[in-house]
Amino acid sequence: MRRRRGTAAATAVLFVAALAVAVQSGASDTQHLRTVAGPASTDASDTTHAPLDTGLATSSSLSGTDAGSDATGLPSLRPRVAGTPRSEPGLQAGSAHTQSGTLPPQPGGVQGPLHTEGNLILDATGHPVVLRGVNRIGLQTPGTSPPITDAEVGQAKAWGANVMRVLVGEAWTDPQCPNQYIPTYLDDVDAVVHSLTSRGMVALLDLHAVTRVACGTNDAWRMADAPGSIDFWQKVAARYKDNPLVAFDLYNEPHDITNGEWRNGGAMVDWSLGTQVHWMAAGMQQLVDAVRATGATNLVAVSANGWAADPSAILKDGALQGTNIVYAAHAYTCPHANDTLCMANPANKQADLTPLWSTVAQNYPVMITEFGWPNPRDGTYNASVIRLAQSRTPKWGWIAFAWDGTKDNGFILLHDLTTYEPSASGVPVKQALQAPP
Repeated sequence: MRRRRGTAAATAVLFVAALAVAVQSGASDTQHLRTVAGPASTDASDTTHAPLDTGLATSSSLSGTDAGSDATGLPSLRPRVAGTPRSEPGLQAGSAHTQSGTLPPQPGGVQGPLHTEGNLILDATGHPVVLRGVNRIGLQTPGTSPPITDAEVGQAKAWGANVMRVLVGEAWTDPQCPNQYIPTYLDDVDAVVHSLTSRGMVALLDLHAVTRVACGTNDAWRMADAPGSIDFWQKVAARYKDNPLVAFDLYNEPHDITNGEWRNGGAMVDWSLGTQVHWMAAGMQQLVDAVRATGATNLVAVSANGWAADPSAILKDGALQGTNIVYAAHAYTCPHANDTLCMANPANKQADLTPLWSTVAQNYPVMITEFGWPNPRDGTYNASVIRLAQSRTPKWGWIAFAWDGTKDNGFILLHDLTTYEPSASGVPVKQALQAPP
């Protein structure tokens, strides 16, 4: 598996305990939309984790992916002084009941509740649904991107999107962590959910960043954590279980873990600037169970291991136990920002997913929930991924990365959040959304 990320500003050291060998990790490359890599907070309570840690794994928990990969994985992050309040202007938030309650079917929209049958996603009438849309960054690190407005969601709908993947973070929901907790955070999520689902769009809430340890640094660590991520999904699933157009993406891009840890979790040891960090990973089965324990039957998306690119765990040990599960792939041939050498290779402008995904798709629904190209002036790759997804039988859903309104990353689909004109890389996305799948 090729390296998908590296730190932008620091060098981390991985100590492989069994061999007592120090391995110097790469420190120059950045992952898609990761032009300013760093944590969302510098909370004093996380004494084992420095602001630009990479969270690299010991040999006991690597699964063959590049050990030099880091765990930042967040777009344009800015550090915050511990103890300062955070706020997300976002949409005007209403009550949880109003925002998360069942909504009547919207003309031209997705008819929920959604459920899976074999390798299909079906709507409330039993008809197949192909979910296609955009990723919206921001709520995983409040204040780092323009707030999500109702007008913006309306524009995404006008493009033809029937799903928006909304990136969220675990840290801001725990009242036991006063340096991170945002009392109105879930109200802001409510408002975005309401804006989407009231238009008949699916709100796919993606747990994109976790803390590893209680009150730790919010970051895209190599797996969801226990009990933090389990508590998060119990809280969120209970909140939205009555809204048939809310879906849950349980954890973004697990990496540097074994397939067993991907499924069942386990004890983890990371080295952060020479300091050991011991924590417990939550496996995907635990996260599915946490959602279902609330009574929520909403659709769940499960990202594969190896940065959501390697579905071997699903094929080797069987599917996860549970219902209404969609398996999620991420497709990047050039995942690093500013990698001119990668972008110069014509072969990299064509979608390249392992054939194992086609095997998974014979029995289970598959979606490509992230893909993009690090040059907004070139739409060739995005068009290729869309063609691949829509050429499958049944067709795969897809969600392009990223709709965010900023101009400081290579993966932008929009010029800005005023005109909503697509960049060159966004043109094939908009064209495909405005045509039948």
